[in-house]
Amino acid sequence: AYVVNRYAQRVYTVKSTLLIKEQQSSGAIANMDQLFAGDIYNPYPNLDDEVAILTSYTLNRRVIEDLPEHHIAYMPVARHGIQWQRTYQTSPFVLRKLEDKQPAGKVMAIRFTGPDSYRIEVASDKKRRKMTEDEDREFKTGEVYNYHGFNFVLELRDSTRVLNEGQRWHVWFESPDDLVNIYRSRLKVEPVEDYASVFTLSFDAYAPRQGSDYLNTLMEMYILQGKEWKSRAADNTISFIEAQLGLISDSLRVAE
Repeated sequence: AYVVNRYAQRVYTVKSTLLIKEQQSSGAIANMDQLFAGDIYNPYPNLDDEVAILTSYTLNRRVIEDLPEHHIAYMPVARHGIQWQRTYQTSPFVLRKLEDKQPAGKVMAIRFTGPDSYRIEVASDKKRRKMTEDEDREFKTGEVYNYHGFNFVLELRDSTRVLNEGQRWHVWFESPDDLVNIYRSRLKVEPVEDYASVFTLSFDAYAPRQGSDYLNTLMEMYILQGKEWKSRAADNTISFIEAQLGLISDSLRVAE
């Protein structure tokens, strides 16, 4: 029981609230909106539809693309190769991608040999072949690593922190597509009470800050997407009115 409790990955449930029902507008604009049934933006949203939008792949893909820190897993390794809790924005180093496309899910075992040097071993390739002499060497922080399909630079996250000799980490790049679906599966959107327009968003995270960053970005992107749809609907409305005015003008000329 001690081993399970000490080394099991913790899960933090992060929550937030969001008002997702707009106040009904009135007057001429509301009447004009009613002319366009099935338009891209509806000023009177169905709450079930809004929940579906919040949990949709499209919106969550935009969220993940806006959170680059979530794309890389940093896992400290204890003695005997046991992995500790996955970290978020607290690892003493970062991997800066030189290309967007990196092998996903391929674990890199990084062992620091000094304050600015490290060795790296790609676990999935170890059984297939021996590393070449050029690969099996010390690398310096800031030096390009471009083996096994990777292309990145390892840099210190904070220049005031020191990398200790013998420190070990497991690091891998996440697949954005897989990450989107994982986050969607861990997201719950529920009304605070029946028929309420205020909803509780909850997310199971591996770090509190990771969960709050995701939920905050999700709400920001949701609001931004709504504004984009409004703008598009307004443009369509203007185009429709201009077209109708043109038809009326042509009709008047014919009548004359």
